[in-house]
Amino acid sequence: MANPAPDETTASGAQARHGLAWRGKGVLIAVALIALIAIAIPAYYGFRPRALISEALIDGDGFRSRVAEFYQEHRRLPQTSEASVFQPAPPDLKRAQAVVWDPASRTIVITVGEPQPGKRVALHAEERDGVLAWTCRTIDLDPKYLPGSCR
Repeated sequence: MANPAPDETTASGAQARHGLAWRGKGVLIAVALIALIAIAIPAYYGFRPRALISEALIDGDGFRSRVAEFYQEHRRLPQTSEASVFQPAPPDLKRAQAVVWDPASRTIVITVGEPQPGKRVALHAEERDGVLAWTCRTIDLDPKYLPGSCR
């Protein structure tokens, strides 16, 4: 007995099922990409400002070290005129607009550039057993932009 001819409806039905499977996978991939984008974009917009402000704080680190060295040598914090000698010049700053020593409040005030131009962060010097301890705090910068080391 001869083999019967393949049923065209069965072949096209298999192709239709195969096509639906691919469409289903495509939908799943699209949903996964949308979910990834929905998470990644807000995370990036939160990360970038903190990274830029961290870089501005790095601009103040060298100045902080020089204030600490001055303290170790003289056993006191510098006055404005003494600190201005080792204060960084604007061309040396990468992300900060300015880094200034305020002897009255015992702080290094860092004026941030991008992403919050003109906003300020303070590195406060506190004497503890003959050693300077530094704390970071915001003056007028939104605290959510402070790096983890300042929270």
